[in-house]
Amino acid sequence: MVEKGRISAPFLCWQDGIYCATKGFRFVIMKRLILLIGCCVAINAQAEIYKHVDASGNITYTDYPVAGAKRLHIGASGAEWSNVHKLSRSRPMATSASVSIPRIDSGVQNKRDDLRRSVLENELKTEQQALTEARQAQQKAESTPSGGSGANAARAGKLDEAVKLHQDNVDALGRELSRIH
Repeated sequence: MVEKGRISAPFLCWQDGIYCATKGFRFVIMKRLILLIGCCVAINAQAEIYKHVDASGNITYTDYPVAGAKRLHIGASGAEWSNVHKLSRSRPMATSASVSIPRIDSGVQNKRDDLRRSVLENELKTEQQALTEARQAQQKAESTPSGGSGANAARAGKLDEAVKLHQDNVDALGRELSRIH
């Protein structure tokens, strides 16, 4: 729409006999241009991937060169990478014989398990008590006449959530305790 020689568009103004883009419009265009350039640069950024096969036949993929490793050339399509990913999943994981894992004395591990069991049992007792209290509060709220108040309905909803939360915690702690040998 044109009014008195001006177009009523928020991004144009009449200046010296021509329509010009406003500062705000130029700012938006610059932001989008910078974003577009950033995306183009990010597309070209790639990490170098190296494949190393040790004496046992275990394959390791890494982003830094290792003696005897071959650099993989991954194209823009990523087809080579999908083949690498398939290969890595088809090979069995390294066994403990090929990886140096520190061993923990069984006595030390038993002490750790006992401590963990003790902490979990204390947490379970606390949650069971909180669950009992939440259920009692819920029953008390249900036995009290509501009188059609929206506040009572909101309180009942919060009590239901509290009971569910404590029940979920009790269940989770029970599962965790069952996993300790």
